[in-house]
Amino acid sequence: MEKKTIIIISLVSAVFSLIYVLLAYFGLTRYMGLYMFSTEGYSKNYKNLDKIGKHRTVISLTSTPKQMKKLTHTIKSLLDQTVRVDLISVVVPYGNQYKLPKELKDSVAVFRCGQDRDLLNCIIPAITRESESTTRIITLGAGRAYGKDFIETLMEESEKNPEKIIYMNNKNYMDLTKGIVFYTKFFKEDFLNIPKGVNGNKWINDYFRNFPKKRINYGENYKSW
Repeated sequence: MEKKTIIIISLVSAVFSLIYVLLAYFGLTRYMGLYMFSTEGYSKNYKNLDKIGKHRTVISLTSTPKQMKKLTHTIKSLLDQTVRVDLISVVVPYGNQYKLPKELKDSVAVFRCGQDRDLLNCIIPAITRESESTTRIITLGAGRAYGKDFIETLMEESEKNPEKIIYMNNKNYMDLTKGIVFYTKFFKEDFLNIPKGVNGNKWINDYFRNFPKKRINYGENYKSW
C-alpha cells in the first residue's frame, strides 16, 4: 500500500473518530439510538436502575394529538436514564386522537382526564391521585428526547432543596413541559380554582409567585424529529 494511501486512510479515520466523539459528547449518538432500539429493551434495563431518595417519585407527561406520534421516542429517553422513578404516567383527555402506541403499554401508565386543562393535565390528576404529601411529581411534555442524566439532575437538586420547586429553563419562568419538580404538599386546595381559559404555565407561575424556587440549566434535551 502506498504511503499516500495510508495517510489518506489515517486522515479519514481520524475525521470519523472526531465526528463520533463530538456526537457522543453532545448526546446525539444516544439520540439516534432511541429511534433504532426497541422500547422493550429500554424497559427491561430501567427496572435495574437505582432510585434517588426515599420518597415516591412520579413523572407525569401530557401530550397533544400531534405529539402522540413522537411519544414513543420521549418515553424511550425517560427509560434510558441513570436513575429510575416509581411511575411514568401519561395524562391525556378521552378521544381516539390520544391513542397510546401499543409498544408503550407495558412501560407507562395512562390516565384519562375528564376535563381537558391543556398543559395542566400533567399536574392536576397527579396531585389529586397521589395522596402522600411527600410524593415528588416531575412534570414534562412529549415531543422531546430527554438527556440521559436529566431526571437524576432534577432529583438531586430536589434532594438538596426539599422545600423548593426545582425547574429547568433558560429563563426565570416555569414551563410544565420542560421539567418541574413539585412535592404534593406544595399544593393547597385553592390551586384547583383555575380561571376558565387560563394558560397553564401562567397559572403555575402566578400561583407560586412567592414560593421558593431554584432554576437549573440543562442543555442535553432535544426536540424529537
